[in-house]
Amino acid sequence: VLQVGPESSPTTYLFFADFGGRVLVYDWDDLDDANDDGNRGKAFARYEVRESVTDYLPGGNVYNVLVDRVETSDENGPLEVFYVYVPVTRVGIEVLRFDPTAPPDQRLTPVHLIETAADPHWVELRVDDRGPEPVKTMIVTDLLGGIRVYGYGAERPADG
Repeated sequence: VLQVGPESSPTTYLFFADFGGRVLVYDWDDLDDANDDGNRGKAFARYEVRESVTDYLPGGNVYNVLVDRVETSDENGPLEVFYVYVPVTRVGIEVLRFDPTAPPDQRLTPVHLIETAADPHWVELRVDDRGPEPVKTMIVTDLLGGIRVYGYGAERPADG
């Protein structure tokens, strides 16, 4: 769940992953409206994970997604950037940027792949803000390799 916008009337986005290798984002307010086919809510954004590098089959199971809000700035002032971490079996952790203001086919875009040793299953993020800059630590459970810890400090993931 991610809330974006002013505190008085934020937009709430729900993030889902499935075993078909898809990440789907829904706008909470759109879930009240039935589509022509009677289903509730149309995906606000969607992304299909990349294929496996070993057998070139679709990436497969996605067990969870993690959304991270990063406060940064550009020439226009303060800026919030949203990153979505997607552990994909036989692929690694796909890092996507979520931009709710972009056109529908560009709301979830890949920016980085964290290659893991085996099959990432679950990802969580811990933030230690006791120092002068927050330090983020990603904890990844790996079906074949145990638990792995990735730290990337206060910086955002590298694009590319």
